Amino acid sequence: MPYLREIFPKADIVGCDPSPESLVMARRENPSCRFTSMDELGTDAKFDLVIASCVFHHIAPQDRQMAIRYCYSRLNEGGHFIIFEHNPISPVTRHLVKNCPFDADAVLLSMREMVERMRDAHLHIEVSSYCLFFPQQFAALRPFEKYLRWLPMGGQYFVCASKSEAGRLLIAASVSRPDLQARSGMF
Repeated sequence: MPYLREIFPKADIVGCDPSPESLVMARRENPSCRFTSMDELGTDAKFDLVIASCVFHHIAPQDRQMAIRYCYSRLNEGGHFIIFEHNPISPVTRHLVKNCPFDADAVLLSMREMVERMRDAHLHIEVSSYCLFFPQQFAALRPFEKYLRWLPMGGQYFVCASKSEAGRLLIAASVSRPDLQARSGMF
């Protein structure tokens, strides 16, 4: 949330979570944002940007398309939907997920599956990439990360899609912020 607030200082940032305990913690740590359950959000709420960060591997495979359609229905025309997920190709990621109690229900999904599901929901794929991060001891190699993102080595991937072809400006604006790129490593 602090990164989103920095990028979009005047935006109404709304976070949703099914866990009441998580909502209490999020409200306490991010007072400039609103947090609610999906049921309390209301059916008319629409957004320019919807982000699902490491959510879909907790959604049962048979319910994933419905979840994508739900997110699509929450987008304004030209809005963006960005999904971050664990990369099941990475043996390190598979090991971490297998041994994490929080991920006991996890069923990992590939970037290819995610892209196909988003296209099936009539979203226009803007960009998809693996996220490769060199740890601190290899920080000198970080400028080369952008050239290696096609490799499925990173622990996560992201897919950015829009509700219409007109959405490319937000991506260009985000990519042109090198100060934020260096901190977040997202783009």
